[in-house]
Amino acid sequence: MGTLFIDRKNIHIKLDGNALCFYSEGKKEGTVPVTPLEKIIIVGNVTIDSNVIHRLAKENVSIIFLSGRNMQFGGMLHGRLHFNGLLRLKQYEATKTDFPLRFSKSLVKEKIISQTMFLEELMERRLDLKKNLFDATRSLKTILTDLEENPKIESIRGLEGAASAVYFSAYTKI
Repeated sequence: MGTLFIDRKNIHIKLDGNALCFYSEGKKEGTVPVTPLEKIIIVGNVTIDSNVIHRLAKENVSIIFLSGRNMQFGGMLHGRLHFNGLLRLKQYEATKTDFPLRFSKSLVKEKIISQTMFLEELMERRLDLKKNLFDATRSLKTILTDLEENPKIESIRGLEGAASAVYFSAYTKI
């Protein structure tokens, strides 16, 4: 379901097990299960029991309140907060170590190895391009050696660009 839009006046929302129940003048008008909900948009005069709000927060369902006449934004309630703040702090702390250099080097190394292996595989199938593919794989292996010897992240970026240029030059000939 995703989003539930409630725009009926004088509705009272209660919780009944795993469902929202809608009452008008004391009479039950309908129900909606809570589980598939991601967002509820409420327009106008609606009464909500506090246990409904607690349950929706627990299920990570956001509630947006709009005014009845001109649909003006009135506010929003969110479910549980994520630990994104803590995650961002940990990511920031990792940038102050040698992690970015090690990670970048590892990522680029795996990329160049995969490109080399692919071109070597093609070399066996495309004998008409064997010389071009051989030259490209030799260049990629040289770049791979340079990658192991360069401790600066700027050098890694340059070597990745050079490897991509060699790879795609050979790939376009295929």
